[in-house]
Amino acid sequence: MKKQFPKTRPTYTHEQKLWAAQEYYSTGSSTRAEKITGIPHKTILTWKREDPDFQNVYQYFKDDNEDKYRSQMTRIIGKGLDEIEDRIEHGDIKSEKVEVTYDDEGGASAEAITYRQPMSGKDLVYATGITIDKLRVSNNLPTKIVGSADETQNLLAKFEELATKHMPQEKVVSTIEKGDAS
Repeated sequence: MKKQFPKTRPTYTHEQKLWAAQEYYSTGSSTRAEKITGIPHKTILTWKREDPDFQNVYQYFKDDNEDKYRSQMTRIIGKGLDEIEDRIEHGDIKSEKVEVTYDDEGGASAEAITYRQPMSGKDLVYATGITIDKLRVSNNLPTKIVGSADETQNLLAKFEELATKHMPQEKVVSTIEKGDAS
């Protein structure tokens, strides 16, 4: 009879665990992180669920990238808003035609003629509306108005009906005539 020895789990260094966290974050996949690090993907998933060091490193990379992306997006938004403002003030840049000129030696040169065309009302509404919506989202404000005055009046009438329906009715037990108090 062959002796059976319990399986021993491989032990990993702190650096290997941190490397796995970095690869798991950067690839977004435990199986891809396994291929890179050689650490089984189930071990990586267990660490993600249960190991505070792994979780902290994963969160560090996530926060670091989010800060980087937020910074890039802020720059892009700034450039986009500058371009929208320019278009609103000066119009869209349009090319009308290309003018080709020839010199005496047979050489040619081309020049595009550009001009500014004011934005259409529709484009102005879209650009302004989308910008306002995004500003409201960034300030945690609602971006959609639901309902109308008629719906509000209907709701108010329903509320009053329900409120009076469930209020206790007053009962007159007796009446006292003026000067009849005893």
